[in-house]
Amino acid sequence: MNSIPLDHTLPLSPSCPRSVVIYDSIDADGRFLLHTFASQVLKSTTKRSTKQRVLWVSGSPTTPAQIATGLRKIGCDAATSYLRRCGSAVRSSRTSHDDDSQETFQIRSLAAEIAEWMAQQHDIPANDDTPGNTDAPDIPKWDAEDFMKHVYRDVKRWSQNQSVDPSTMNDNDGDGNDADEGVRDYPNWLIIDDCTALANLVGSRLTFQFLQSIVAHATKTRTAPFGVLIRCSADVDQRLARQQEKENSGSSNATTLNLGWIGGGGPTHPDITNTTSRLRSILCWERAVSEIVDGVIDVAALASGYSREAHGRLVFTEVPGGRGWNVSNEANDSSSNRLQVINYCLTDSGVRAIRLRGATN
Repeated sequence: MNSIPLDHTLPLSPSCPRSVVIYDSIDADGRFLLHTFASQVLKSTTKRSTKQRVLWVSGSPTTPAQIATGLRKIGCDAATSYLRRCGSAVRSSRTSHDDDSQETFQIRSLAAEIAEWMAQQHDIPANDDTPGNTDAPDIPKWDAEDFMKHVYRDVKRWSQNQSVDPSTMNDNDGDGNDADEGVRDYPNWLIIDDCTALANLVGSRLTFQFLQSIVAHATKTRTAPFGVLIRCSADVDQRLARQQEKENSGSSNATTLNLGWIGGGGPTHPDITNTTSRLRSILCWERAVSEIVDGVIDVAALASGYSREAHGRLVFTEVPGGRGWNVSNEANDSSSNRLQVINYCLTDSGVRAIRLRGATN
């Protein structure tokens, strides 16, 4: 099998702060992309004195220990250090993001925070003689909007709480222009894992507004730039794409290569049938996330099913009006930034990428 490590083919670079959404489905989970890129960022940090930090915000039931263990299995030393700090028990997310603001790798589990808050409310001691129990501890009622505002303020504080190394300032022009004084060459990265699961806890409206605020802050900040990697579910849209492939008899491979962005059905649509019309009528808030980011990565299952050599397909698309991937270094200027479609294979040592013929611009 002619394959290469996945991180060698990603058009996204740790040195270019971009906002990217990953669309996956129940047939093809895309969390391995988050692990691969986070490991790439943290490994590149060890090769220079400048410290890049990664904040992993999880909205799924996956525990921080499970996330860090997955990173450790692919050789991420920062994940090993995180597990060593936490010990054998899972660290409480309510205090970890305040105490370890300068740590290289942090994980914050929003689902665990919500569960902890709910447990505190249910554990209030009841007084049989006094129905109101005025002596009970004053624990505020959990409010989803206040909670997401608090999370946004913490993320904003995390992004601003980064020291700038004078040796990494953007002074390469030599023209005396200090407009970019204090800007880091190596940005930090925020990973928001499974926004669909988070929307089930706090609602789709609050989740989308949270993503809008995060991406807007990441885009407009100059002294402390950071990239955003978002993972959402696209089960409905991938079902729509598969239905379109079935309607195009005998041309499923060509349709997949030319489809581009899978979310929302892609740029081209065949004749609408009852099935595709019904699928499109389902309103998915996740579709709108692609309008606020720079790039879209679709993780799709193969139409032919799983095989030993390939487990799925990745489709990379630059969003019109976005900043693009912006991979400008000479090492990646040959093929990786033009790559649109690749197959991938999950192995014990990591993820392997298989380039497809005709999958470049």
